[in-house]
Amino acid sequence: MTEKFKIWYLYITVFATGAAILIIEILGTRVISPFYGTTIFVWSSLIIVTLSALALGYWLGGKIADRRPDVRIFYSLVLTAGIATSLIMKIDQPILVFADRFGFQFGPLVATFILFSVPLFLLGALTPFIVRLRMKLPERAGESSGNIFAIATLGSLAGALLAGFVLMPRFSLSAIFFFIAGFLIIIAFAGLLMEKQFAKNPTRILFLLLAFGFFAFPTLRYAEATTNNFEVLYAEPNFNSDLKIVKVGENICIAMDGALQTCKSTGSNGQLFSYFEELKSIVSEKTYGDILILGSGGGAMLTLFAPDQRLDAVEINPKMVVLGEQRLGFKAGPNQSIVIDDARNFLRKTDKKYDLVIMDVSKGFTIPSHLFAKEYFEILASHLNQNGVLAINFFGRTEPEDTLTASVVKTLQTIFPNTAVAAPDIGLQNLLIFASFSDLSPVVSSLATYREAKLNAKDGIVFTDDKNLSETLILPNLETLRNSLKGIGGFKLLFAN
Repeated sequence: MTEKFKIWYLYITVFATGAAILIIEILGTRVISPFYGTTIFVWSSLIIVTLSALALGYWLGGKIADRRPDVRIFYSLVLTAGIATSLIMKIDQPILVFADRFGFQFGPLVATFILFSVPLFLLGALTPFIVRLRMKLPERAGESSGNIFAIATLGSLAGALLAGFVLMPRFSLSAIFFFIAGFLIIIAFAGLLMEKQFAKNPTRILFLLLAFGFFAFPTLRYAEATTNNFEVLYAEPNFNSDLKIVKVGENICIAMDGALQTCKSTGSNGQLFSYFEELKSIVSEKTYGDILILGSGGGAMLTLFAPDQRLDAVEINPKMVVLGEQRLGFKAGPNQSIVIDDARNFLRKTDKKYDLVIMDVSKGFTIPSHLFAKEYFEILASHLNQNGVLAINFFGRTEPEDTLTASVVKTLQTIFPNTAVAAPDIGLQNLLIFASFSDLSPVVSSLATYREAKLNAKDGIVFTDDKNLSETLILPNLETLRNSLKGIGGFKLLFAN
């Protein structure tokens, strides 16, 4: 091998490892989100761990390179990073369950640190190492290090594009992680081969065999995820979220990031969700002109209305619509359109007004904060007829200590003169929150089993785009929900493949 080719191979390695860093970081959210949702705490955890691991890698890698500027150490670091990456999807389940004891706020940080800090640290150590290896002339140090950091950054850019637009929409997470791990190990093997390290040091052959042996290492599974309470019929990691088709009693449901979203009853007991039956009562009491469903999910809401009812349904995840049609049989009627869009963006672009707006926008264990801000409700109000009604399915509490529910109601009250909260009981549950410019008593009186709850909104906080604490205030509710999931074996929804 010529010396020039070895230099170019070093640059190729830096480009590839830069790409691996961004792919691991982006995919990390998809590993964590089925267990914790896509909250601000999940994203912050990935950013915190990535930057911390890289910073430590830059510092320690530079110190090692100054003491031993040996290309063999450089490729050994690449090899070890590949081994660490191959383990991520083999130990994720027990690590996520372990981190659960730290709650929804700090659990993602603990899980992210354990799963991703080692490979990111090792990959971070490579850049200062190659800077030292290529440092031939002190007067060209700036140019040399600049070129290397530019190549690493371009690799990260390529990794981000590859992860978001090619890999995640087409392949499973385990396949992508194993591909990245195998790619790093092969790059390291080729680099050590060029340096003729296997002839000089046969022990490196054993180390390489050990590296490939990690791919045969058995995947650790969470034992309690084998409960029979949920039967997983279909699973597909998706760009937007982790989706599964599950059988729950007499219901077939779509689960998103571990939470049931859309269900179809296969028995005589009706819908699994009580709020669905209440909405059916409201619809049956009055004829509405134009209907808007924000967050139609798999399409169960469509069945509330006749096929010829004028209706627009908005859903951000196209795969939810496909699964609803193909697996649950929910299809739009001739006067009904399904739009793939964000609810707020749809309202910003349309000029239509509606008589009834049903909002059901929770995503797994995540609340989309931009859809509970005052500015959003102002846009929504401009698309509601004078006698129109807004009905929000909301997972909250009616007790005074639930600042989240109180804040949503208080935010609505800054725009709508009439609001009401209905619930089947006290405690954590699906609530229906109503808002209108007209009297809501006919709507509340038409409910079947829900009753108006006397919720005091004065202690709530008005959510705005500038200050929105919804993702923090929802944490106590999520902790309670997670504990109830443990009791019925719901972790199977999080881990089934």
